[in-house]
Amino acid sequence: MNQETTEIYLRVKDGPKPLKLVDINQLSFNKPTVCCISGNGAVTPESAYGFARMAETYLELLFRTKDGCNVLDNVDVMTIKYAKPEGIVTGGYISDSFSEQFANALLKLLTDANGNKLNLETAKKNMSKITFFTYCAGDINLQNILSRFLDKKLLNIGYSEEEIVTIYNASFNVSYASVSSCQNKIPSVKAVSLNDSLIGQDVYNYLLEDVWDDSRRDAIYHSIDGIFLHKDQAGTLYGHLSKSATAESIQILSSGLNNAYPEKVCDHNIAYLARNKKNWKLRTCVINGDKYYSNNADCVSELLAWALCRGVEGSVNNFKAQEYIPNHYWKDLTSEFKSIIHSYDQEKLARNPVYEEKLCKKFFGNLKKKYQKFYHIPSYQKMLDTINNANSLEAIIDYIKGKYFAGIEYVLPAAQVLTNNEKTKILKAGKDKLLDEIKLEK
Repeated sequence: MNQETTEIYLRVKDGPKPLKLVDINQLSFNKPTVCCISGNGAVTPESAYGFARMAETYLELLFRTKDGCNVLDNVDVMTIKYAKPEGIVTGGYISDSFSEQFANALLKLLTDANGNKLNLETAKKNMSKITFFTYCAGDINLQNILSRFLDKKLLNIGYSEEEIVTIYNASFNVSYASVSSCQNKIPSVKAVSLNDSLIGQDVYNYLLEDVWDDSRRDAIYHSIDGIFLHKDQAGTLYGHLSKSATAESIQILSSGLNNAYPEKVCDHNIAYLARNKKNWKLRTCVINGDKYYSNNADCVSELLAWALCRGVEGSVNNFKAQEYIPNHYWKDLTSEFKSIIHSYDQEKLARNPVYEEKLCKKFFGNLKKKYQKFYHIPSYQKMLDTINNANSLEAIIDYIKGKYFAGIEYVLPAAQVLTNNEKTKILKAGKDKLLDEIKLEK
């Protein structure tokens, strides 16, 4: 290992070490390949291996059989180690020289022996060999390799911009906590948690850019409780026009991965989504010395694993086929994701009740402070006590109406005298309207 050099490794199943260093100048893709680009903290082979191992375990869902077939018998798994110059405290980086050589390796898939462009169907078939698995800065580094290096090389040998877009659409990218909010050159599934203190709030703000009322934003944030989906067509990303988003994407939005934990915890750590190779169950998360299993993290992990398997399955099928097979699975992914989400008890995907109550009180206090001068809003506890001591459902509704429905989305979940069905009926119309503003789907 050269700490100051960006390096790429091949995962090997036999040998004294799990990774084999690949000369970037000799890099080639000879079989279906999963290329793992982690966050810029992956500055050692060990950390790069950990991310590759996570992808490999996800692929057990596709390749594990009774005859002992190994993931690595079917696909190559490669992983990138970032360069980190001596004395630099923050994360590493992918060098321009490495990015250019990596782009050259991709270019070899798209040219003949004489360096000439291929016919479009062959180029798409070859590009479909590659599936990307990215995390945090890994996604933006992938986008940069394509936009800054490979685009120019393809244009220089005669591919049109439209053909380049079509070629990239034959590949696939599965990403968690992506820091790229405007580029999306490859069809992608991107998952993010609102409790990710590095990017969660940025994504949320981007989705709600047109909502200027803070209390309205709080209400929408509160309504995103569980796991939701948002789909962008080519030309948009997180609901906003983007010329650099030339491919479709599906965003998986979680209200909080570690929802078994009663406090807020930053969800930026990709390890929260890792699964055990032996039984394919979610690894328990250790916070402050205690172990927690969270359904929300389990579901998001399963969604990402399913997406990665679907992409690799298409790659393997194309590798075996004589002619290019389009990404037919893409149109089915949203419905497949919904099926996985609905297989979980929806209450178990929601925020932890203890943390939820703290969040409700915080948002209610913001609402009360803002609108107190216009009409009287009681305290959170007084409104909750009034509802719990009411004589009938009609009296509760009349009381809520008398307060202009202010803050009910924060108070009703804690009400003891209402059934879940009654709470749902009162909240449903307003909640559906809030979610529709950013077009999220359960």
